[in-house]
This record gives sequence, structure tokens and C-alpha cells, in this order.
Amino acid sequence: MTTESSRPICRTNRGDPIPPNIAILHCHFRRGGVTQVVENHVASLREKVAGKIVLISGGRNDGLSDRTLDQTTQLIVEGIDYDTVVLGRDPMDEDFAGLAERAERLVTQIVGGLDSLGLSIQDTVLHWHNHSLGKNVAAPQVIKLLASRHGARQVLQIHDFAEDLRCENYSNLLKGVRTLYCDTGKRFLTPLLVNRYCYPDISGVHYVTLTRGDADVLARLGIDSGRVHLLPNSVTLGNRQLPDQSTSLHAIRRAASLPGDARWCLYPVRGIRRKNVGEFLLLSRMLPESMYAGITLPPTTEIEFQSYRRWKELGSIVAPQAVFDAGTFADVSFIENLSAADFVLSTSVAEGFGMAYLEPWLAHRGVVARRLPNVVDDFTRSGVCLDRFYDRVEIPGAPGWINECVLESRHAFQKAWEPLTEITAQPWRIEHRTTNCDDRRIDFAVLTPKRQIEVLRRISRDKGFENEVMDLNSRLVGWLANPFDEQTLRDNEQLIATDYSLAAAAERLAKIYNDVLREPVSATSGKLTTKHDRPPKSDSAPQDSVIDLVFRHRAYYPCRTETEIAR
Repeated sequence: MTTESSRPICRTNRGDPIPPNIAILHCHFRRGGVTQVVENHVASLREKVAGKIVLISGGRNDGLSDRTLDQTTQLIVEGIDYDTVVLGRDPMDEDFAGLAERAERLVTQIVGGLDSLGLSIQDTVLHWHNHSLGKNVAAPQVIKLLASRHGARQVLQIHDFAEDLRCENYSNLLKGVRTLYCDTGKRFLTPLLVNRYCYPDISGVHYVTLTRGDADVLARLGIDSGRVHLLPNSVTLGNRQLPDQSTSLHAIRRAASLPGDARWCLYPVRGIRRKNVGEFLLLSRMLPESMYAGITLPPTTEIEFQSYRRWKELGSIVAPQAVFDAGTFADVSFIENLSAADFVLSTSVAEGFGMAYLEPWLAHRGVVARRLPNVVDDFTRSGVCLDRFYDRVEIPGAPGWINECVLESRHAFQKAWEPLTEITAQPWRIEHRTTNCDDRRIDFAVLTPKRQIEVLRRISRDKGFENEVMDLNSRLVGWLANPFDEQTLRDNEQLIATDYSLAAAAERLAKIYNDVLREPVSATSGKLTTKHDRPPKSDSAPQDSVIDLVFRHRAYYPCRTETEIAR
């Protein structure tokens, strides 16, 4: 039996219909980027939604502010948390044997939980965050069942791809897919099947991405363009007032035991591997003598902390103007840290949205950063002037040394994905693009961490080599030494405050919900029969995996996948 799903709607001031109720789903709402995005969505939509905003999670909600808790209803569905939390340990093959049953239970819990709040699935839009990241392998199956059995209208917001070097997550997706589709063996177990599992093209299921590059990945999978939407994060400093710079700088000098004439720049991140901390050390050596660079926070996971501690120990030897743990000073707040800085620095080699590229301008602070085209191109297209973003940090070398470094980078890339071959039971390779090098120069970020350490040690002991590096990167050295143009600071501050505001995000969200609501959807008692639901036939036409599509937009940098910490 097929039933048409319909519901009443309310409208924004601009006439866009939005659902009476919104359910926002994520594994947890602990402190972090996704939780902050959700809080911003709640703040921007609360006055526009006639009914309830429900936050559905596994129960770890300690990152939510009191204001958000007051403005929402929380629904705990334990099975929606990370697989490691649900299972009590890291999942192995046998843990996914009951995946179909687990998905069934989750569907029942979600529908029943909404019903217990007086809501029906028909008058609620389900807004998922990072459903395909592989932290909860059942989530894509739950989405399909909600669509096929209940005609649920759903928005799937992708912040990160498991295919973007989150190899353990992707391995779990492969294992989960095997239990659902490959009961006759491993014949169809390929990345293409993960495409079909994680990114179904189903009526009533729409996608949201942070960047145009990520939207293009979904479009190349064949998902209807009308179901893919761009939603940049909103950027705000909240109600925090920037204190006086001289007062804040005095506090930094005292806390970090810096000279009385010291100036300050800030890398406001947790120093995980993809933040490319080795390059932060290199750039700190390019600063004027009186300028010091602070990186704010240490990582919390073991492998990341090992990497960070290595760079911190090395920095004490080769980078005297680098200050670690600057965000942990007892008497200095984050906003004081930012206020003390002349500018903000970033050497990151991978970002989902790039909040750190926009937020400092709201504090009237410019940004010097490595340019990541898949992120930054959207900002420049919108009019933000990012004229101190660099594409490479040139390191000179003999042709033989350069060739060795390139081969090491390629090997690191293949090694990162090597474990997947054991799961797929077939050899397959992902395209690796060698960028930013020729036979005499190579980009510092293309080097493995071991080679980065080699370069940093040589620079610290060989003044001639350091001068050669400085000369090759004279433009970047100048950017680090000279103040930003006041007009650029004002223009960027105004544009970001307007185009990336909570109000702008609310209007974009309302339009997305409007598009979801306008689309006819059906619920059936049978299984889905969409083009993305069944395994590919052996004679089907070749198709790109999301892994290949992602790496057409992004370069690979070895620091991201280092597992044996070089010293």
C-alpha cells in the first residue's frame, strides 16, 4: 500500500515554508564543530519554527549551552551514538552481523520517540549531521528505512567525508556494507557499493554541503541536483567584546615569559596532525625577531598528542619564537589571546569549512594561511579578500633528494589505504596527485614529517640554507612582517558579518526545508528500489568512488596519516 505524505506548513517572513517541527540528529552533542553548527541553527531558527526543535542523540550532550537546552527538546536514542560507544569497544567484523536488526530498532526508536513527544514523522523534517562518516555504520540504513516505510523528509548535512583519509571509519563502512549486501561472498564488495549505501538518491532525501567542491562530489555520483544544497557555516564571535590589544598583549607577555617588546600572532587550533604543526614551526622562524607565534591547544587522543608532543619538543630546539599551549594560560582567555595578536596564522592542510579563515576578521584581525582551494575558493567567490594566502612554502633541494621525497609521499598515501584491500579482497588504487614540486624545489607540506624534521634541523644549524629558504619565500616573509591594510580589514569584517551571519544561514536553511517540503514523497511497505539501493551488476559501467572524487579536489599531505611518529 502506498500513502502520500503531506503536512501543514508555516512560513518565514519572506514567505518560505518551513516545517512545524525539526528533529536534528547526531551521534552526540559534545563540544566541537558540529555541535556549534547545531547551536547556531537552533538560535537562528527558533523564532521561525511554529512547533518543536528536537535534538536526537545518544545522550552525550554536555557540549550544549543552557540557551540551546532551553530552546529545544532532547530525545535520547542510545543506539545512534558512535559504534564504539554502542558496542562498548572498537567494532570488528562480527559486530556488524546484526547491523540490519540494529537499523530496524533505531527506526522504531526514532519514530516512537517522536510520537511520545506528540510529533509524527509526517510533520517533522529530520536533519542529520555527518550520517556517512562511519562513526555509526547503521545510520545510512536507518535513513533509507525511514524514507521507504514512513515517507520521512530528511536533510543529510555532510561536514566531513569518511573517504577523505578517515581510513578506519571507511573500513567500518565497508564491513557494514558487506553484512547487508554480500551474503554470497565478497564479489561485490567495492567502494562503489559504499557510494550506494551512504549516498542514496531517494525522493524526500536532500543533501547539504559546506562547500561547492563537496556538492560537486555528490553531483558526480548522479544525485539529482535539486536535492543538493550549499549551506556555509555561520560565523560569529557571539557577544564577546574584544579587549584592548595592549592590555591583552601585556597579559600574554607575562604568561609566556616573553620580552617586554614582544609582538604576538596566533594559530588558534588544537594541534592535531592535519594542522601541519611542523610548518607552523617553520613559519615561526620567518617572523621578525620581536614576533612570537602561539598555537593554542594540545590534542586529546593518543596518536595526535604523540605527534604534538614531538613538535613541541623539536620546537624548543629549532623554533625559539614558537609558543605551545598558548590557550591554556590560566589568566588569558581566548578572546584576550586573539586581541593580543597582530594577525592569525594557519598552516592547516585539510578543513571541512574553514571557520578559522573567516572568524578572525570579525575581530579586525587579518589571516595569513595556506590556501586550500576546495575551501577558500568559495570565500573569495563571495568577495572576501584573502590576499595573504599562500600555495606553497618552497624548500630547495637536489633532484635526487626531491625525487626521494615525492616517492615517500606517494608511499605514505598508498600505505594509508592499504588495509582496505584486505576487506575488499581485491587490489585497488586511489589516484595520488603529486603537486607543488619540481626537480629543484618542493613544498614543505608535501614532505613526510620525517623529512620536515630534517629540513627544520638543517635550517636551525645552517644559516646559508635558511637564507636560501627565506629568499625563495620572500613574499610570505613580507606578509608575516607587515600590517594588514585597514580597508581590507574593514571590508572583510563587514562582508563576513553580513553574508555569513546567523540570519543569512537561517534564510538558507528555510529555503532548503522549503525545497524538501515541496517534493512529493511516498511510503511503501516493501523494500527500496532506487537506483542506488542494490549492488552493482558485474557488467555495470565503471563509476568513480567518492574517494577518487574527493581527491580530485584535494591534494594529499603526509602529515595527515602519520602513525609511526618520526623524531
